[in-house]
Amino acid sequence: MKILILTGRFGMGHLKAAEAIKEELTFCHRKDGQKFDIEIIDWLEYLMPHHAKYIYNGYSSLIRRNTVFYNLHYKSSENRPITQKPNLMGYVRMNQLIYEKQPDFIISVLASASKAVAYYKALSGSSIPLITCVTDITGHSEWINKYTDAYAVGSEEVRRSFIQKGVPETQIYITGIPVRRRFHTENHQETPVSEKMTASEKMTASKKTAESSRPKILLMGGGLGLLPKRLDFYQKLNNLVPAEMTLITGKNEKMFQKLYGRFENIEVLGYVQDIEKYFLRSDLVITKPGGITTFEAIYAETPILALNPTMRQEKYNAEFIEIHEIGRKLILKNDQADAKHIACLIQNRARITHYKQQMRRMRHGLASCTFTTIINELTASLPLGGALRNEIFSFNF
Repeated sequence: MKILILTGRFGMGHLKAAEAIKEELTFCHRKDGQKFDIEIIDWLEYLMPHHAKYIYNGYSSLIRRNTVFYNLHYKSSENRPITQKPNLMGYVRMNQLIYEKQPDFIISVLASASKAVAYYKALSGSSIPLITCVTDITGHSEWINKYTDAYAVGSEEVRRSFIQKGVPETQIYITGIPVRRRFHTENHQETPVSEKMTASEKMTASKKTAESSRPKILLMGGGLGLLPKRLDFYQKLNNLVPAEMTLITGKNEKMFQKLYGRFENIEVLGYVQDIEKYFLRSDLVITKPGGITTFEAIYAETPILALNPTMRQEKYNAEFIEIHEIGRKLILKNDQADAKHIACLIQNRARITHYKQQMRRMRHGLASCTFTTIINELTASLPLGGALRNEIFSFNF
């Protein structure tokens, strides 16, 4: 079975979700003997190969400097009617892509890519199954079109929102937002390292453990490294928070150069490939609450302090975090007061434990519904591939 996963690079979330879906399907292929040929396509790169990098750079610049216009657009289109007119350029390029790749299934983790597939299906009459994976914890109308066969959503709240907007309940699956298997805590419950050590190694490890018994905090701003810029903020953290802290600046090279080596209690790193290692060993992650990051934390069972949610979907995500008691949000106002707030939280072991337990319950609740489940159900009820039906389709979207 040939599966295309369509994604984009608006931040790192969509690409991470695509990689997680591919990993899940590949794992199930090995486990159950199913044969999946899976390819990830950057839809914007395919649609506009000479302009995509400028669009991505423009998006990054907008998010870094001013989210007002972004939020206005997001809010104005949040409950837009889903009967939208086709984009013929998108149709032509999607037609070309499907002709080249001949997929049996399409999974889209990008709203604009889902629309393009929908236009293609409507205009061509193709019956190729489309699964839309919603990478926000919101029910924004941009994700909805009547030619999507199944929606993979992050939460019950999104499911209810989609139903209210007319999506049939049978088409909605609560999968959580997909994250790589290496974030899952159960994949790290291996034989304890201590059982493999010599006596001298155990003694050395014991001393190191005693020296580093303080709680651990991970600070990060996503792939774009969106972090507070004030040096005083980090100085207060270093002086007032009784924890070992790791600050990951991502691709924000200026921030890395500004902070590296300055603080005794804060380890400063740039972009890292093994971010899951830092999640899994931390007691708290302080971060911008993106959808992917939120679910990475859930699967790693690392409570979240949602830092300065500014984009509209980040605000929804922060509400989700507080409602489900897997963390809380923090609006930065005063460096000293903010540092004391963080210190108070990390020292409240009962609260941290409660957040972890809530995350574990949530994670276990999502375990039964996977993309393999969705594909198997659709395979049983829909024709695969791009074979055309005999009906003549109108331009009614």
